Amino acid sequence: MADGTGLAVAAHWPLRIQALAALPDAATLGATDAANRTVLRALLALAVGDAGDDGAVPDDPVARVEAKLDAVLDLLAGMLAAAAPLPPAVALVLAADRLEWAAPAGAGPVCVELYPDPRYPRALRLYGIAEPTEAGGGRLPLAGLAAASAEVLTRLVFVLHRRAHGAGRRARASR
Repeated sequence: MADGTGLAVAAHWPLRIQALAALPDAATLGATDAANRTVLRALLALAVGDAGDDGAVPDDPVARVEAKLDAVLDLLAGMLAAAAPLPPAVALVLAADRLEWAAPAGAGPVCVELYPDPRYPRALRLYGIAEPTEAGGGRLPLAGLAAASAEVLTRLVFVLHRRAHGAGRRARASR
């Protein structure tokens, strides 16, 4: 699914794709970009704060407060998910310049809603022209992001990529 250019993270996340007659106007795209930047910053904060996934109670008082806030976010996300279920999870690859998914997709203007973290049930909303892939999925080039949003997305992809590779190494080492 990935073309091998740039850093990317392979995942199985909730994804909703809505075909559009045309892309939104510049004002709508600007407002969506600002909202996406907020979502990306929150996702990055959650990802960076997750460094210890061993379940142990941290000794640092600030880390304990953060662990409690994570628990509250988990509960809130569960409540929100029960009220408005997330779309089905789809195998995908997210990079700083593209999103590719394994579900069938047509070509043309789309709005893609991506939920990278179940604890934060706000969608990352991406507009663009979808392209079908040879494997029967879809690809959305992310060329329309503002520089600030692209920078936060690049950092998030890096953290998630590093975490995925670290988990794979730990799993291999424990065998």
